Amino acid sequence: MRRRVWLVIVVLGLGGLTGSVVRQRLHRTRWVTTYALAQRTIEENASEGRRAGLRPVQVGGQRGLLRPPSSGHDWFLYWGGNTASYFKEAVDVVAALELPPEVGVLIVAPPGYDSEGRPSPEIIEAEAVNAREWLRAQQGAQRIVLGSYSMGCFSVFAAAEAHVVGAVLVGVSEELQFGTPGPFIRLETPEVFARKPEAPVVSALVIQGDLDWPPEEPEVVAAWLNARRLMVPGATHEDSRLHPTVIHEMRDFVLAALSSP
Repeated sequence: MRRRVWLVIVVLGLGGLTGSVVRQRLHRTRWVTTYALAQRTIEENASEGRRAGLRPVQVGGQRGLLRPPSSGHDWFLYWGGNTASYFKEAVDVVAALELPPEVGVLIVAPPGYDSEGRPSPEIIEAEAVNAREWLRAQQGAQRIVLGSYSMGCFSVFAAAEAHVVGAVLVGVSEELQFGTPGPFIRLETPEVFARKPEAPVVSALVIQGDLDWPPEEPEVVAAWLNARRLMVPGATHEDSRLHPTVIHEMRDFVLAALSSP
């Protein structure tokens, strides 16, 4: 009888421990998003770029779409979000901004997004810095404003230093968890994209739809960056990318940052 009691206790204990591990794993992975990867040809990317006067370039291990400035050394460097139509959606934003010709434009596609390879937090951070340095070394950029949407904000977190005079972040998060698409994604350990402990010292603007989720994210990131925060009434995460208020505020910020002393 006593052995049976001990056996029950051991079984219950092991069951509780297993349940705790499973619950912790599910808690860590419950917000996991699949990568929306797609890699089109250079010709297809070029077709998208022509809509905004951009031509294809190779930026280290990434593909880019570029329009050099008509004069001067001012640039806008932009990263889009986690989407299977990366360059299309990024070009939509650049076209809507209608930046003057004296501002050069570069859109960069991280590995897996219209560029060869596969993304990871380490690769995307390294390639973001490479893109900034490529603009300085290959294009003579002296003043750079960074722009981003959603997942692209983590590229801005990495690149916001060294000749960067401003950064505008739309649909921002302080942490995102991504996994490889598949039936067991919620049982896999996700790849975590997160902001650094120390914030870069740069003039910044954080724009968010007030229907975006989770609602505290823009406040946390704006406080970390010591940035101005703008909430757009009635806008969801998807709406915020091309919302007229967002485009207007982005354009004003980019031009003001490039003209500031």
